[in-house]
Amino acid sequence: SANGDIFIGDVGGGSWEEINKLTPGGNYGYPNVEGMCNCGTYVEPTYTYSHVVQYANVDSAISAISHFTGTAYPQMYADSLFYADFVRPWMNRLYFNTASGLWVNEPFMTGLTGIIDLKQGPDGNLYVGTGDGGSAGDPQNRAQNTTVLLGKMLRINVDQLPYTVPASN
Repeated sequence: SANGDIFIGDVGGGSWEEINKLTPGGNYGYPNVEGMCNCGTYVEPTYTYSHVVQYANVDSAISAISHFTGTAYPQMYADSLFYADFVRPWMNRLYFNTASGLWVNEPFMTGLTGIIDLKQGPDGNLYVGTGDGGSAGDPQNRAQNTTVLLGKMLRINVDQLPYTVPASN
């Protein structure tokens, strides 16, 4: 973050995904707790989300986090954490609301699955890397297929809503 904090994604064991602020020597509770424990024994996560969606347990795997410091996007995105889940087709924004003292989670983009990396490029844009959706060696040859978004490094376009991967990518 702007003050030098480092945030990490912690893939849960079956119930919760976590975003943790790295604390030197911090004990985050694994394997004893997952998600918030409010027990005073462990470092609490900055943010968590459940695997339960509308009364169904859905696999999840927080797969990418990027702290945004660029200027290519509107000012409201400055100093935001963007994160994605490998299994779920979305990317969200997490930001600290100084007035309330709370972290706020917002949907940012939907429609991409298999996100394995998320970085801010030297041009100030966010880029996502997607897995090829197959096993070793890209057996479906998706990385070379320009009609699918799997197996690619993609720039996120915020020029209009909904946010998309530009066709010129």
